[in-house]
Amino acid sequence: MSAGTVALVFVTIASLPTSTGTPTTYERHIIPAGASTEPVAEAPGVNSEVAWAFQKIVRSSNRSGYLTDNDLAKAPMKNTLASCNAYARQKIPLFEEAAEQQEGTTIADYRCLYIPAGYKLIDYSRPYDMSNIRHIVPLNPYRMEKIPEAPVEPPHTGPECLYVRPQYPQDAQEEDREGRVDAYCDSVKGPDNYYYPKNCQIVKEKGGKDFGPMALEFWQDGGGCSAKLPPPAPVPGKYVYYVDYILSYN
Repeated sequence: MSAGTVALVFVTIASLPTSTGTPTTYERHIIPAGASTEPVAEAPGVNSEVAWAFQKIVRSSNRSGYLTDNDLAKAPMKNTLASCNAYARQKIPLFEEAAEQQEGTTIADYRCLYIPAGYKLIDYSRPYDMSNIRHIVPLNPYRMEKIPEAPVEPPHTGPECLYVRPQYPQDAQEEDREGRVDAYCDSVKGPDNYYYPKNCQIVKEKGGKDFGPMALEFWQDGGGCSAKLPPPAPVPGKYVYYVDYILSYN
């Protein structure tokens, strides 16, 4: 099994169903083999083993499905299913106690998996397939898929500013928030004959205050350039620039 990685995967209940029909939601945790040691956490006033188990639960939370490089989320077990199952029999009761004491939740299920090289577990950001709202289907947290190959980027044509992309705020992405930022900026012609936004002042933010700083950073890095002048702003000498933040799950 040297070509892949064995991992203990378990699912905790994140929230229970509500009267409005919202289903039970889950959180997935992945603990791959790989650590050399597993020190016990020390926490004043708390059972050290329970404190260690809770840290393991927090560190191993994994929505993306990619194996972590965080040593605190790995386990000192051999890269075999037999070793993983022995580790699970020993540690799962402790994880259950920590989950109950620290978060008031429970472990719904667990299993040991062999994850071949070039594969990952499916994305578990949304534990349900909601493509058909009348028939919501829970996702299998243990299902694997091939790691997509990185697309070959075609050679750039035109100035590099055309390929600068705005960063999406992490909190907004996790909360499924979209947004837009409008600003009035100077428009300065560069040596490549493209117009660049400078000295931008935000005039409108939609979706949350965390989009504005990202938009300003995008413009400061040369993003938003254009071959023609953008629309003039109602302020003399200024021009209208904006960034739309739209989530994509493709």
